[in-house]
Amino acid sequence: MVEPLDEGEASEEARDDLPADEGNSERRTFRSLRPPKPLDEDKLDELAACIATMPEPVATLAVGVEIARAEGDATGVRKRLFELGIGIVRYGFSLGLAALVAKLGGAAAPRPLAEALARAARISDGMWCELTRTVGNALKSYDPALAQMLAFTSQRPLTELVSARNDFIHRGGSGDNALEKLMALLENTEALLSLSLRCVVSLDPSTYEARMGTPLRGGVWRKTKGALPAGVEAGVAYVVREDGTWMPVSPYLPLVDKRLLFADGPHAPGKPWRCTDPEIGEHREHPPIDRAVRKLVGEDKNAPQELTDRPRLVGRDAAVKVLERAAEEAAAGSVRVALVTGSFGVGRTRVADEIVAAAAAYGFGRVIDARCSVERRTPLRALRTAIEGVKGLGRMRDAIERALSVEAAMTRAALEASIEAIEEALVEASLEEPTVLDMDDAQWADEQTQGLLRMLTDRAIRKGRGRLFVIVTVRDEPNPSVSLRRFVGRVEQGIGAGATRVMLDALSTKDASALVQNVAPIAKDIERAVVEGAGGVPFFLVQPLLVWNETGALVWRDAAWRPRDESILRASVPGVRDLLRARLDSFFDPGSDGERAAQHVLACVALYGSGLPVEQLVAAVEAAGTNARSVEQALELLVESGLLIVRGERQEHGFAQEIVRQAALEDVRQKPWFRRTHRSLLEAVGRSEVAEENAAFLAAGHESLGDREEATRWYGKAVAKALAGGEFERAIELAEKLAQVAKGAERARAELHVVDALFRAGRAAEAKDRLERIHLDGVVDMGVRLEARVLTLAIAATLRHLPSDHDPSLVADADAHGDLVLRIETRLAAARLVRGRRGLALAEEAIAVAGQTSLDLRYRALAMRLELIIEVDPSDQARLVRAVETARAAARELHSPWAELDADNYLAIAHMYAAKYEDAVRGFASIAERAKSFKFGTLHREVLINLATANLRAGNFAQAVAAAKLATETARAAGDHVLLSAAQSICAGALLQTGDLEGAKASADESIALALSAGHDYYAIVSLLRRADIRSRLGDLSAIEDAVLARSRAEAAGDADLVARAELWSALHMARRGDDDPTAVRAKLGDVVRSIEGRRASLRAPTQRLLEEARQLAEIGSGEGGVTR
Repeated sequence: MVEPLDEGEASEEARDDLPADEGNSERRTFRSLRPPKPLDEDKLDELAACIATMPEPVATLAVGVEIARAEGDATGVRKRLFELGIGIVRYGFSLGLAALVAKLGGAAAPRPLAEALARAARISDGMWCELTRTVGNALKSYDPALAQMLAFTSQRPLTELVSARNDFIHRGGSGDNALEKLMALLENTEALLSLSLRCVVSLDPSTYEARMGTPLRGGVWRKTKGALPAGVEAGVAYVVREDGTWMPVSPYLPLVDKRLLFADGPHAPGKPWRCTDPEIGEHREHPPIDRAVRKLVGEDKNAPQELTDRPRLVGRDAAVKVLERAAEEAAAGSVRVALVTGSFGVGRTRVADEIVAAAAAYGFGRVIDARCSVERRTPLRALRTAIEGVKGLGRMRDAIERALSVEAAMTRAALEASIEAIEEALVEASLEEPTVLDMDDAQWADEQTQGLLRMLTDRAIRKGRGRLFVIVTVRDEPNPSVSLRRFVGRVEQGIGAGATRVMLDALSTKDASALVQNVAPIAKDIERAVVEGAGGVPFFLVQPLLVWNETGALVWRDAAWRPRDESILRASVPGVRDLLRARLDSFFDPGSDGERAAQHVLACVALYGSGLPVEQLVAAVEAAGTNARSVEQALELLVESGLLIVRGERQEHGFAQEIVRQAALEDVRQKPWFRRTHRSLLEAVGRSEVAEENAAFLAAGHESLGDREEATRWYGKAVAKALAGGEFERAIELAEKLAQVAKGAERARAELHVVDALFRAGRAAEAKDRLERIHLDGVVDMGVRLEARVLTLAIAATLRHLPSDHDPSLVADADAHGDLVLRIETRLAAARLVRGRRGLALAEEAIAVAGQTSLDLRYRALAMRLELIIEVDPSDQARLVRAVETARAAARELHSPWAELDADNYLAIAHMYAAKYEDAVRGFASIAERAKSFKFGTLHREVLINLATANLRAGNFAQAVAAAKLATETARAAGDHVLLSAAQSICAGALLQTGDLEGAKASADESIALALSAGHDYYAIVSLLRRADIRSRLGDLSAIEDAVLARSRAEAAGDADLVARAELWSALHMARRGDDDPTAVRAKLGDVVRSIEGRRASLRAPTQRLLEEARQLAEIGSGEGGVTR
């Protein structure tokens, strides 16, 4: 007898008879090449009447026939008639296995059946017939009655039905004989189908459900109370045999979610047995049947070895050792950053995962697994998602939330402080529990995340404290972003000093062959074919093997996987799309509702990128015409298949690999329903609470659908959000896209957004060049023209390439235009350029106008006024206090702790300049405490130095020493060498005043060494002068050398104040030595004083004090040339 063919295959002979395109990879649709004849309605009614007497899974298929009939789908009716016939075969298979197991009593199946079950994979209709026939043959000596019921598998009705089905599927047959062949099969299997199928509900009271026909409603069956045979179990399905005995059929007839389904074979050799939902065609794993079949098969030494998609690493020993050393150093008590780079598919993530998987062995108790996405680059999203549910990171979550609440009014310093707070919280958490931060695909990370990685690299290089290992993977990019270049550049600068870079290359031919064999034992001819085409890239070595295995192109023979036929060695190597399609076919019946739902789900997730919350996903797919139940079932199976992964409390779905997402998107893009599904997704996301966060996604989506108006609207929102959140590179990218879809004035405004983003990113020169290239000749919108003029002044305030009176009519023109925001913006831009009292007056005007505008704009005006008051007249303390209070109030309304602390810091500095040291000390102490609580590490260290300085100037030397030492400790712990130098300088000055000359000199020595190595002239010069003082008191004659060096560096730096201070110190030092004639000394001092006063330089308080001392020694009156600040 010839074995019936699979629905997805045609023999070589049959293929010769097919149309030209029939042998291609596309599956045929169910249609006839000629109009079908009407089916016999009387016989269809007869079939419908039989449904009530059919066992549940068979009845479910019969109901499908009626549904297609009611919809007038003639082709669908024929297709479902054939499916019903094969369903009967599968039902017989399950009952036959159950009967055999009951008779074997735990023994393994007879060898022919065991071998057939062991080989089974991607079971075709013909194979189901053969398997059921083999089960019947095995039963002959154990259960002749049931064996006779399975004899239909060798009889004519089934053979003719499968032949007719193959003709319908593969040769375009009409399927007109489907009903006739099915009715003949039903007659032949009447004894089998008439066995009563029952499920035991409970033992007390004794209750069962008769699972014949259809339920009363979904999942609800009529329950019968009555005596049950001894030994039955609740939750198990049984058939009642002719003699009245109850034979268990679970798990061979799987009971899932209160429904009886069909057994299903593995989707590839070595994979688990599964179950199939006859209603929607979904395939899912079912461990009970897999365990039962494996037990029945028994131990098989020749069983196929499953292919792994994560083979053991080969050729990466050197890379792994470097990373292991870095991990060990971090766990021992430091911060280490390791960057793994390489081209696509080279195995960056795999190498990183190898280290992360062994984190506990190195001593780490916590792993933060962050995965970046090319489509989802919202600020800190990968990190925020990664720490969900991770214990001990509460402070880090708070810091992230504060960083995300930063408003447009905040300065770049505020943005950096908010990211630094995250860094501080992460490092503190690592001191409590050694931590690994694994950041995968950081080339797609947002600017804030890349900025955080750069800060962590700085800390590692500076030997800051912590027990943190940061491992980052970055794909080689032809055009990396500025923030990515800065991060990678910082790592390269720190190689060997806390940072490491591992660059992965392609594998050698020898290693590539070894990797192929690590997937599974592979025949040499397949190995050669794969290695030759992969170029040593691990992804392309592994992927073809998985595709071939998934599609049944490999067979297990002689302890290795070999080609089913030679054609795969001659054909091109399969790609990711082939794997995707094969995996879908393994879990969903082609053409089924389940497959359609799965494709809709894949389309939505592929479009969204990653992390699509389940609520929005279900809403989008439902709107595209799929019911919620089908969506949820499809999601479950897609996750089970490994195509999708789900993360976090919001059940965000995404692809495990970006290349799979791209393949899925490419595969569904040509579907007729794709645009409708895409629009449904956009509508679902647009209605959600996170619509603003997804503005860029919505804009790109509407643009691709040709809706320019909606695209312009959402791109505008995306640009505004990016600017507000400090994502300046992202804002530039989005503004460029906005310029492409917008028209007229909106296009010009988009180009101005690019200029604004460049300027805010600190790239003023680029902003100036870009602004000069924008042509506004044809733009009549005065608002756009005013915005360009505002940007011109803002850039000029930084570059100083224009005079302070440039564009004198700007403010008046804005007033005439009438737009409130522009009236404020023009005044602030002019104030920033003009400065001085005129600038202060403009800031006051802006504040007066800003009362009815947004809070962030009002805060900017208040902050500008405060900055200018400090610059113009800090002596007016009442006015200064009022300015600080209003700025603080606005900062509080903005919910910006950093802005509030910044305003307080302005006030405390003003108090110190006005010699109100008690108020200054109290203010700095309060700011330091709050900055520490918010993890603003740099601000905390700076304020501690200010506190020490204020105490030193107030004469509180002991308190100055204490504050300076605390600043030193925190700066040293953070590896902040610049502020460590400043703290040690202040500490030296305070210790000098307490008489601890040796301690003072040690602090000054470290401060000078750090400042000189960092190239920080100011701290180096100040510390040199302090050490000169210390050496002088120690009687060291070389003290003057420090002063000479300080003057030399001050002149080179162009700092007039420090030049004067070095000159005054040297002159006073020579005067105090008493080596020269007093009259000559006074004359020399007088010359120095007059020279300094003649320069009319702005002098700081310490220099002013030295100047006054020199005047007194020179016995001359106070000059009028010095300006004190």
